[in-house]
Amino acid sequence: MKTTLSQHLKSVLYLDRGILVLNKVPGLVCQLEGERTVKKLPKFTHTKVKQSQFSKLLSRVEEKYELPSRPFPIHRLDVGTTGCLALAVTPSAARERSRQFAQGDVHKTYLALVRGGAKSFPGTSGRIEDPIVYEDGYFQGYDARGKPSVTEWELLAHSPLAPLSLSLNAPILGDTRYSQTPPAESITSQMALPPDRILLHASQLSLLRYRTSGSRKRFRLGIQAPLPADFAAICEKLRIPISHTDVKGGLFMDGEPIQDSDIPDLEAQWLLTERRQLP
Repeated sequence: MKTTLSQHLKSVLYLDRGILVLNKVPGLVCQLEGERTVKKLPKFTHTKVKQSQFSKLLSRVEEKYELPSRPFPIHRLDVGTTGCLALAVTPSAARERSRQFAQGDVHKTYLALVRGGAKSFPGTSGRIEDPIVYEDGYFQGYDARGKPSVTEWELLAHSPLAPLSLSLNAPILGDTRYSQTPPAESITSQMALPPDRILLHASQLSLLRYRTSGSRKRFRLGIQAPLPADFAAICEKLRIPISHTDVKGGLFMDGEPIQDSDIPDLEAQWLLTERRQLP
């Protein structure tokens, strides 16, 4: 079912003087017109419609929240991935956030449902340090000449797409880009998997921010996006433990949960309709 522009507008999670964060829904292509050729996009996407929809979404966000300009994309999520998608509110904020991404100061946490036996995992946690080659911001493979990349993974929790599928041989449910093998009947008989959808959620994004008052002038701001309802329902059905903040989302300062009123210097606003309660 196609997501309307009004529904996309309801996915705005957080806004302050420098950044805006969406809880991206599946199916939204996070590129502006002309950024990529049509042939490189996943075959099930309707390229022109969805690219145009992203541009319209940014314009509507600018209008609704009375921003000084249309928000600036500073990173991407794959079309089927949900969760935290950060946009810069001003050109100076875009430069600073881009610098943090380039220097590895932005931390991202993913939740993924994967398939694989015990032999896929050398333990309950680990670290992958394979250099990654990107083209137009998308994974193309591993090579010693690629961009340095560090993925710390933990069973039932955090891992991005390519390192899990290729380095650990544990494809994410719904992934058709890095795995051509359909899920086993032992999986599909227990649950109905969402169509054209990968069960990968960009749960939390954290970056360095600064304020003029308080004991900590520089701090790490974390924004956590609530899990999609179908993802949470599958976890519940399979008795996979997920936390209150995984389900509801929230804000964090140096790893501790906070309310938006705790950072007035940034004019921070938590924008979900349902008011978040601290755990």
